[in-house]
Amino acid sequence: MEEVEAGDWKDIDEYTQELRKAGFDAEYENVWSGTTGFTAILTVNGRAHAVFERDVIGQYVKDVKNTLQQCAG
Repeated sequence: MEEVEAGDWKDIDEYTQELRKAGFDAEYENVWSGTTGFTAILTVNGRAHAVFERDVIGQYVKDVKNTLQQCAG
């Protein structure tokens, strides 16, 4: 599976499902939500993995906090 990088255009729901199918415990929480989008933190195995944002154009990865390897270890 391909790991996300900052700047990637990626749907958080699809990526979360991909991670779960690969055996990771993945979930996300919206930390901000408004009429123009949201900011969410995706955790993998209990560690912050990536920050996603949605704006008028689409969903993208704002930042990667820990790689999947770091989350798995």
